Amino acid sequence: MSSFSIHSSCLLRKIFFGFTTLIIFLFAHFAWSAPKCNNYVCFEVPKNWKCVDEGVHRICHNKSRQLAKEAIIIVVAKEVGKQDGVTQYIDYLKEKKNYKTKKGKAMTSKVYHSRSNKINNHLWADGFHLASEIPIYYTRYLGSTKSGLAVLVTYTAHKNLWKKYAADFNKSILSLRLLNVEEAIRKLRAMKQHQIGGRSIRDYLEDIIGAEDDGEGLEGGEGGWLADNLEVVGGVLGAGAVGTLLWRLVRRRGSRLPAQGASSSAVGARRRRRRK
Repeated sequence: MSSFSIHSSCLLRKIFFGFTTLIIFLFAHFAWSAPKCNNYVCFEVPKNWKCVDEGVHRICHNKSRQLAKEAIIIVVAKEVGKQDGVTQYIDYLKEKKNYKTKKGKAMTSKVYHSRSNKINNHLWADGFHLASEIPIYYTRYLGSTKSGLAVLVTYTAHKNLWKKYAADFNKSILSLRLLNVEEAIRKLRAMKQHQIGGRSIRDYLEDIIGAEDDGEGLEGGEGGWLADNLEVVGGVLGAGAVGTLLWRLVRRRGSRLPAQGASSSAVGARRRRRRK
């Protein structure tokens, strides 16, 4: 193999590695926003989502009204009481939840797991139920306490679409961090919200999904994945165009340079002429 061929092969491998890295970077950049933080908690959400604060509580969902019905992240907080703690939360989440919908239908949740989970060196209770807040919706619960503040983060999605959001939820959960909570406690005391009280997780979900809408027949969303990720698609196509251009430049350069064998023949011919 000629020295140019070896050099060209190495260069092509470097270009391919750089191209792949660029695609991964673009996907990560376009698909996810910076962590969403308030006074006491930080976590990541997909870029096309928005978060709205209500007091010390936070509600996050897709900016599209229709897609918002598919999946919601809710954070609620209160001052720690006698029933608050990771062990107590684990025990509570082991039990089925019984309630009635606004339509009067009796519901009992299905429990999949309730266990401890250490995330970023902080211990959380981690529970997973079906139909614990809204019929035919899964909800994953992350609950913990810090410095007198009790925090509950819920990840809820329609059961037909859980697989669509599972990876996003897992990434968000792995990014969970509790911050200094003193400001949140001051807000709670000023608002006299010592208990989660008047606004429950179910109340927030019903606001978004609709009190009389259990999500029956929800299959996707307006425009589906493509409409929700146009920036990602554009970034990948742009990276593809750059990679193609680099490939053509390397190929063109290779076609213009002499091969190793041709160069050796020319040197040999000059030597023979000198001898004569």
